[in-house]
Amino acid sequence: MHSIAKIANYINAVDVVGDSDLLIKGLCGIDSGQDGYISYIHEQQYIKYLNITKASAVIVGHQCLDKSNGKTLIGVDNPAEAFSKLIPLFYNEPKSEYTISESAIVSDKSKLGSNCHLGHNVIIDTDVVIGDNVFIGNGCYIGKNSIVDDNSFLSNNVNIVKNSKIGKGVKIHSGTVVGGSGFGLFTNNKKHSLIPHIGNVIICDNVSIGSNCCIDRGTINDTIIGENTCIDNLVQIAHNVRIGKGCIIAGQTGIAGSAIIGNFVTMGGQVGIVGHIEISDNVMIAGKSLVTKSIFKQDIISGIPAKNHKKRIKQEATINRMSDIIKNIKK
Repeated sequence: MHSIAKIANYINAVDVVGDSDLLIKGLCGIDSGQDGYISYIHEQQYIKYLNITKASAVIVGHQCLDKSNGKTLIGVDNPAEAFSKLIPLFYNEPKSEYTISESAIVSDKSKLGSNCHLGHNVIIDTDVVIGDNVFIGNGCYIGKNSIVDDNSFLSNNVNIVKNSKIGKGVKIHSGTVVGGSGFGLFTNNKKHSLIPHIGNVIICDNVSIGSNCCIDRGTINDTIIGENTCIDNLVQIAHNVRIGKGCIIAGQTGIAGSAIIGNFVTMGGQVGIVGHIEISDNVMIAGKSLVTKSIFKQDIISGIPAKNHKKRIKQEATINRMSDIIKNIKK
């Protein structure tokens, strides 16, 4: 158990309201709080839970410290970040043992860094470079001439196709394929032929990729995922796509070939991006939107086809009033 004072110091809290000596034994959700546990609120809509949660303490934005109502509160700048820092304090997961399985196959033409883990049935093809402290789970395949840099983590059954470059601190979860052939083709006399793809995939440092994603290699130029970008499960990124740094891409999103995505772009779930367009930095795209043309300035867009969100809401409100407007005109 840890005291509120220790927790506040650990997460660099702005202030504490309540009992600094209170002992906390674990973490809990705000709506499923338990006595002796601590939770957090990171969005205004959850403030209502402060009066009903059974959690003994709550981490909040420092501007909410006046809403204590007898509850012990820890004020911080970013509650979600602060709460995430507490997880290793209360729940120390045992570190994975870094060993090399007897069933792993490593080409004698490849280089393996220090303190690496190779799970069962891993295959490392020729001329591969694996950095230090790399974890490669069961059933992974690393194609020839590929690089997996230091401190990266590949969960079970990840497939890294030839000539791919995986940066430092990258996390790739189960079932994802990096560097598969792109879906480019031509048609002649009603027969379709796939175009050979000779480009590569470059995953920059500290990228996180969820399960069962497909990131296709470029036709000639490389497909690039910028540093610190986070990609959810079941995302398709087509050939020649370039994604900037710090982007967030939610599940079931599809980005068609040669699209260029700027820095810090956010995409909700099931977003579709057509090919050969550009999206500027800091654009936010609502879930289930279809972006059919380039967005050249920071904006919040939504719908099919995607357009400025506020304009869309106004247009829909006007359409919903049309029947009443027509009735008034007829009068």
